[in-house]
Amino acid sequence: MKTISRYIMTLALLLTAVTGAWAKDVTENINLTTATVNGKNVTVSANQFSAYTGAGLNWNNGRLTVSTKDGSNIIQVVLNIKSGADKARDVTSSIGTCTVEGSKITATGINASSVTFSNTKSSLRIGSVEVTYVGPDPGTMVLSDAKTEATMEMPAYDVDVDYMLVRDMQDETNPVTFSGLPSSGNIVVKKGSDGKYQPAEALTIQLIDPLAAAETQNIIAADGITVKVLVGAENGQGAIDFDQDNPITLEAFLADMKPGYYWIKAEPTDENSPYDGTVYSSQFTVVEKYDLTVKPANDFSKGKVESVTVGSGSVTIDANTGKATKTGIDPETEVKLKAKRGYVIDKVEVKKGIAPPDPVTVTWNNLNFNSNPYTRDGVTLTTTNNSASGYNFYNYGDKTFTTTLGKFTRIEIVCEGNNFDGWAKEKVGEYQPDPESPYIEVFKLTWTGNAESVTIPGGNYLYGISSITFTIQ
Repeated sequence: MKTISRYIMTLALLLTAVTGAWAKDVTENINLTTATVNGKNVTVSANQFSAYTGAGLNWNNGRLTVSTKDGSNIIQVVLNIKSGADKARDVTSSIGTCTVEGSKITATGINASSVTFSNTKSSLRIGSVEVTYVGPDPGTMVLSDAKTEATMEMPAYDVDVDYMLVRDMQDETNPVTFSGLPSSGNIVVKKGSDGKYQPAEALTIQLIDPLAAAETQNIIAADGITVKVLVGAENGQGAIDFDQDNPITLEAFLADMKPGYYWIKAEPTDENSPYDGTVYSSQFTVVEKYDLTVKPANDFSKGKVESVTVGSGSVTIDANTGKATKTGIDPETEVKLKAKRGYVIDKVEVKKGIAPPDPVTVTWNNLNFNSNPYTRDGVTLTTTNNSASGYNFYNYGDKTFTTTLGKFTRIEIVCEGNNFDGWAKEKVGEYQPDPESPYIEVFKLTWTGNAESVTIPGGNYLYGISSITFTIQ
């Protein structure tokens, strides 16, 4: 009894579950050195045998029988001629059809465990015989309910077992999960001057596979994975229904995080994906909230306010500064300022808070990473082990981008050779350096998120970098 057990990845062993499903034709090559030669599963015998220099059958007016020991059906027999090919056209077979081409006599259409060849001429010399027959039934392996083990009884012949594993994204012990989503279930956003919504705090969503290597655990851009965001709406019963048929991409969601109900999922791209199962995040809500600061315009006004209320709740007033602050307020919530007895409000000026700046785009062209750190236009590249040089990123150290201009929301790198699959990748062109050279492919690698620093981990190389474009909010 043999058992194949789960090692790292799980599920979907591709096994022989039906009789003969993976049976393979077997070919044996028999050199004729005696009147009867026994191969592994083939016997070749001649009723008139005489050896000649170089070994082989000096076949004169006789018969040659080929048979399988286990009774497997013979598909084809090839008699390899040493000399006397002009005599080969008189050779016939008891079953099937014989054809002659060059130095080979080929018999097909046999489908029996034995076939006899007859020769009526002399001086036909056969050096070897190639026999192709139906291989043994490989049997059946039984897959466990959890699809983590496959079991079979070892038959009385050699067996090859091919298997294919895929990652079980719903494995309870080491599940694939989304990280970066708030534990509260709410993402707070503010509307920018461009009319698009962005998170009030840095948000980096990743899809983490704990069984992957440390530097490649974020599989959100892995081949075979599709990440979608479902949009929800309240139904008549007060529950949330999610639109399964019209999801949006994660990139589109991060670019404009409109208030509403969302549910993010990752699933195999197609049936050839190395992943199995659908990963859903917890449902989350994007809410639009803003901050309030109420403060006295002069020293006389300090301590003269009885209360500041937002909605039905009061806001603490600092006794030293007279300032009251509150964050995370829903639009259209009532805000009330009340003066103490004996005072009246002479003037109230409402100012728009400092809005998020318009996105800044910084593009690096004509690259030459000749220093570490390397700084241009408010963006800095810092590497470990000086792993950036010229216009290349090498695989022996981390490459980290930071900026003094805000937070990165998008980075695009256009390059040639690379082994980096941590970001979205698309081919954007190709070129031929000269007429004698092969074409070189050009790719664009894209990161999206909201972070103060972004790292390309060691173990990844990018050659022939022509430009890097940073979008900063």
